[in-house]
Amino acid sequence: MADISIIGAGLGGLALSMRLASRGHQVTVYEKQQYPGGRCGVAEGGGYRFDTGPTLLLMPDVLDELFEASGLSLDSYLTVNTLDPNYRIHYRDGSDIVWRPDKEWMAGELERIHPGAGDGFRRFIREAEVHYRTARSHFVERDFDSYLEFLAPGQVAALFRTHAHRNLWRYTRSMLPDDRFCQSVTFQSMYLGTSPFESPAIYTLLPWTEMCEGIGYPEGGLHAVPRAMERAASDLGVTFHYGVEVTDVDRDGRRVRGIQLDTGDRVETPWLVANEDLPHFLRERLGEDMPPRPWPWRYSAGTFLYFFGLDTQYDCLEHHNVILPGFERIFEDIATRQVVPEQPAFYISDTSGTDPTAAPEGGSAIYVLVPTPHLDARVDWDAERARVRELVLDKMETLGCDSVRRHIVWEGGADPRDFERDLNLEKGSAFGLAHQFTQVSHLRPHNYHRGIDNLFFVGASVRPGTGIPMVVFSSRLTLRRITNALEGKGQRAGWAATRV
Repeated sequence: MADISIIGAGLGGLALSMRLASRGHQVTVYEKQQYPGGRCGVAEGGGYRFDTGPTLLLMPDVLDELFEASGLSLDSYLTVNTLDPNYRIHYRDGSDIVWRPDKEWMAGELERIHPGAGDGFRRFIREAEVHYRTARSHFVERDFDSYLEFLAPGQVAALFRTHAHRNLWRYTRSMLPDDRFCQSVTFQSMYLGTSPFESPAIYTLLPWTEMCEGIGYPEGGLHAVPRAMERAASDLGVTFHYGVEVTDVDRDGRRVRGIQLDTGDRVETPWLVANEDLPHFLRERLGEDMPPRPWPWRYSAGTFLYFFGLDTQYDCLEHHNVILPGFERIFEDIATRQVVPEQPAFYISDTSGTDPTAAPEGGSAIYVLVPTPHLDARVDWDAERARVRELVLDKMETLGCDSVRRHIVWEGGADPRDFERDLNLEKGSAFGLAHQFTQVSHLRPHNYHRGIDNLFFVGASVRPGTGIPMVVFSSRLTLRRITNALEGKGQRAGWAATRV
């Protein structure tokens, strides 16, 4: 069995370590932070706990498959509950709509608000299900060795079947008669670091899984996911080294020979996997640029994060709340003008009604995410972070969080500079490489190095993309590449078979 080193204990590295160890390989993971999870991290203070990355879990079967493929049961390590409602969304005109994981209830609710909308919503959901199932079977769960495989007749047909050639916003607007409804089922493209006005219509798969499979919340918060994966990997024999950064990779021709640690130690390794933001890894560890291509690589938005530990609880907030004071202008500000919007959209998570362990008794842990440009923008980050904080708290008060400033007893947060420094994310982009059509599936970076035979990649930078389910899928695609290389078949994937 092989001796394999993994740089980074993000979700991709954790998932891959489980798959490799369950097949008998000796796996060692080196992590810069003092805890696992990468972007799926945690902030704690004053008895309060906050997730620092994802706050919702989609595609619940993906984690089940990971644990089952590793010879384990997810239920032994993690409990995931389904939320109802999914969100309360607040719109520019002062109205709000509760969105529930019940498509027929939602069709009736939208019909009540806007007569005639129910049938359009039912059509949207039917077509979104086709997008979801086709995308998973033809793109997400497959890997390709060439453009000929990616553009085979069946694949091209699948692209058209998922309306990947159409614009997400215009496609949705053709079925839903109210802009509020369209905003509610397209803002999810922000999970992938892109705008609904630039995204392909295939991304209707996101609201479909929210509506029809539900939004999961693990007991203990989203950071409980990497903690569960770490425990499972440890039970399978994986060794973890925390607070240790890999500073350099030693290579000899087409092979990695070892890695250099910031402790001064050098570790020989016959097989290496990088679970690190790819642009940073290539530049800082190998002295290389991103793979060349005819058009530039594009990066996702940054974010302001605010963590408010309150000594009270408010009935006016759901677990997930989305505030949309505008829509198209916000995306133009962030992506085109590269400024923090004057009146930004933002998301509030209040776990107090769901998870009593997140705050002291009677208190609440409020997480706020505000999309911003990434670090290429000329922004006074300190001034803007302070300005937006006041806007957020003002809006919370208008929603019913009376005198919220007086109830803040602990506070923290982050901005793109923190994402760049702490997580090595290029340009401080919270979601890494964006998900425009030109950066998905076979058009996204490979999960192996073309010039180094024993170096592989896993995580959000490579196929199939960002988000917890995609990163877990990434571990499966990378596993196949490694398995083939170990068996002397080279790094080819064998595009039609990714389950190993």
